[in-house]
Amino acid sequence: TNGLPTGEIGRIAMTLAPSDPNKLFAIVEAKKTSLYLSTDAGATWSERSSNGNVEARPFYFSTIAVDPKDAKRVYRPSFSLSISDDGGLSWTESNNSSGWVHSDHHAIWINPNNPSQLYLGTDGGVYMSLDKGNNFIFLNNIPVSQFYHVAIDKADPYNVYGGMQDNGSWKGPAYHLKGGIGNSDWTELYFGDGFDVLPHATDASTVYAMAQEGYLARVNVSNGLKTFIKPVHPEGKPLRWHWNSPIAADPFNPEALYYGSQHVHYSADRGSSWTIISPDLTS
Repeated sequence: TNGLPTGEIGRIAMTLAPSDPNKLFAIVEAKKTSLYLSTDAGATWSERSSNGNVEARPFYFSTIAVDPKDAKRVYRPSFSLSISDDGGLSWTESNNSSGWVHSDHHAIWINPNNPSQLYLGTDGGVYMSLDKGNNFIFLNNIPVSQFYHVAIDKADPYNVYGGMQDNGSWKGPAYHLKGGIGNSDWTELYFGDGFDVLPHATDASTVYAMAQEGYLARVNVSNGLKTFIKPVHPEGKPLRWHWNSPIAADPFNPEALYYGSQHVHYSADRGSSWTIISPDLTS
């Protein structure tokens, strides 16, 4: 299409201006990631801007929105919320003078009848603005969290374990006699992007918790002590870790673990030492 980049392109975030449906905006992931504008329903395009706000991880931040009544006001959620009042030529960050908004913004909804009201979905929850994104209120009355994985232990009542997007790994009770489970009932176990939490099969004081890029710890839930147990290659070769690395308990030995990089790693002593038990499994 005339005006769009040529060659290899990746993800495209596209939206139209509700007040002017022939006007389309698209962030095109390419060798030079840029924002493009079409004023003829996509027949031709022109480049508008290419900067940190637009380029921020285009494979990951894939949202763009236009004010329902103002075709020049454009919102770009990414690490923070960027706003343009000139159709994407220039950008400013939401000042949010009323307080901090959690980073990594992935969803935005603008009230079509009142564009001053918008909702922002981030890795830390949902926020509302009543002044077109200049200031936000955290909606802490929504009892939801973004868990990647959940596990339970053998306690009575049992505990729930899980890793939260961008907010570490946690332990909390399944229920208790006082009523609803509150924030104070949860204990943070580990940092980072939380993924699998693996309770020890026979030792109620021990769990294994991971973060991105293979980081792994043995956590004593009684005193909070964290022992770093990420495997290293015995010959010093680099190991390649997924953002969310696979882990499993050995069903025949409660002290043993399996963990995955491009190799399968095995530990018979709670992660204190590791052996590589597979070839390079890269496909």
